[in-house]
Amino acid sequence: MSDIILREALIFLHSFLLGVCITVVYDVFISLRKAFRHIRILIFIENSIFLLASTIAVFLLFYNMNSGILRGYAIFSIASGMLLYKWTISQYIVAVMSTIMKKTIYVVLKPFKLSIYAVCKVAKKPAKLLKTRLTVCIKVVTMTLCKHKKRGE
Repeated sequence: MSDIILREALIFLHSFLLGVCITVVYDVFISLRKAFRHIRILIFIENSIFLLASTIAVFLLFYNMNSGILRGYAIFSIASGMLLYKWTISQYIVAVMSTIMKKTIYVVLKPFKLSIYAVCKVAKKPAKLLKTRLTVCIKVVTMTLCKHKKRGE
């Protein structure tokens, strides 16, 4: 084959792979959203960062592979890569990634949860005693102030 056709085929292949990569990265964001609740502003920020990064990636692909010349078949190839990935294995990847993220966070935070629980359990009696003593002190101070107020009348 001629060099021109090989180069165009390579652009087509790279565009297809870029479409798949872009969708995989977006699936990471979707997995994060499934694993942890997000507020709307955070979703907006994530989507903005993703859109900017995707735009830069597509621009760099066209700039490096084809001297910045926009080709219709390359755009078609990017869209084809995105759709093929999305329609085939995306849902399984998202399910696996979100499960892994949930379990990882659970394992990472479990020692902290146990230590906080232990501290609360140990501190429960002193806290109750402190509360009782503070309540008694407040009552004594209140009665003393009331007595002084009545004397002053």
